[in-house]
Amino acid sequence: NNIFGHETGDALLVEITKRIRTVINYNDQISRIGAEFMIFMPNIKSVIDVEKVRSDLRDVMEPIIYVNSFAIKQRVVVGASSTIEQGREFSEIFHRISESVLEEKKSMTFYSRESDIKKQSDEAIMARDAELEKQARNASPKISKLS
Repeated sequence: NNIFGHETGDALLVEITKRIRTVINYNDQISRIGAEFMIFMPNIKSVIDVEKVRSDLRDVMEPIIYVNSFAIKQRVVVGASSTIEQGREFSEIFHRISESVLEEKKSMTFYSRESDIKKQSDEAIMARDAELEKQARNASPKISKLS
């Protein structure tokens, strides 16, 4: 909201939610706590399932999101905790999620200045424009004959 405005921020949240929905099951629940999304998945059967969802979430969040004439490249950090191995107490589950998020963040570089984010958005727009131009050049013209 601080960089792109509330309207774009809201549209971005809607798009993120749509992308998450493509990965999770119909009975899983998405919540927002502060700036974070949490997904409650009651039918997960194994830790392997948890890791598959984490991987799929990273994959669906990778492509650039285009909203309100902005191209936004999201960086996603997916923490996880499972009642399968780590108990059912909410405080313990939340602690494990926080630990896994911190571990994942250690390997990432974050943009914190507005100019870096604007540059990233500008580069994404230029890449999209170049791709659209390439597609337009390669498209064969459709000619219809009027009688």
